[in-house]
Amino acid sequence: MNKKIKELEKKRNDMRRNLYDQQDKIDEQKDLLFEEIEAKLQQKVTNKHLFALKWRII
Repeated sequence: MNKKIKELEKKRNDMRRNLYDQQDKIDEQKDLLFEEIEAKLQQKVTNKHLFALKWRII
């Protein structure tokens, strides 16, 4: 019975470690997505001279 208990505890610990690893991967992906969204939301305003009009009243 002790051997079976130790095997089950080892399996539980492995599963727990795997869970934490998966949570870390999810957190990394979430952070990357937030950075990507933030970069897309950054707006740059620029002035560009497109054309000029000249008026003359006759």
